[in-house]
Amino acid sequence: MEKNRNWALALGILLQCVLGVASIAVPYHERKLELEKEVDKKILEIEYITQNGAFPRVEGHYAEEGYYVGYDAIDEPGMYIRLAAYNEWLSERGYEGRELTLADIEEYLSSEYNEDGSLRIRSGYEAIREYEDWYYEGGDGDIEDYWSELDQTLAEYREENPGVVKNDARNLEILQLEELIQKKNDPTYEIRLEIMEGKEDGKE
Repeated sequence: MEKNRNWALALGILLQCVLGVASIAVPYHERKLELEKEVDKKILEIEYITQNGAFPRVEGHYAEEGYYVGYDAIDEPGMYIRLAAYNEWLSERGYEGRELTLADIEEYLSSEYNEDGSLRIRSGYEAIREYEDWYYEGGDGDIEDYWSELDQTLAEYREENPGVVKNDARNLEILQLEELIQKKNDPTYEIRLEIMEGKEDGKE
């Protein structure tokens, strides 16, 4: 009987020790998970700031936004020129078939998540990631050079057609920018006056 009591006492002490350790381990484990979630949240915020910085924003939206922002916030003419500069860079290096269009950006930003629930910023869309890498590895400078070339093309056009275009290149519509790009790439190209006047297909 005494032996049984001793075993019971020993078992009770053992259980108390196990429960004591568990009471310490469980909060530690929970806190560790909380910290991991907090770190991942901060990393995701930085990833979105990085992504948003590569996409020009309309007024009211800024590159420093550390969360998903849809296509509605994109400055389309600005994005068009960034992609034009990027695609030109790809072409010069023989990277055919890797070009991006506004439609690609719109599709990518149409949702924050893939169909399987994974974040698009972390899964798939390698072409978007390649564009971002290019942008932050000197592409922003290529974009400024591209704008400068368009400014020069526009200045030359204004000399021949005074008063037709009042805005600078950065404030033109996509159709007008397309005309300048064609002229930049082919000096013999005749810029369509109706487009530069803001009349699509010659209509008011």
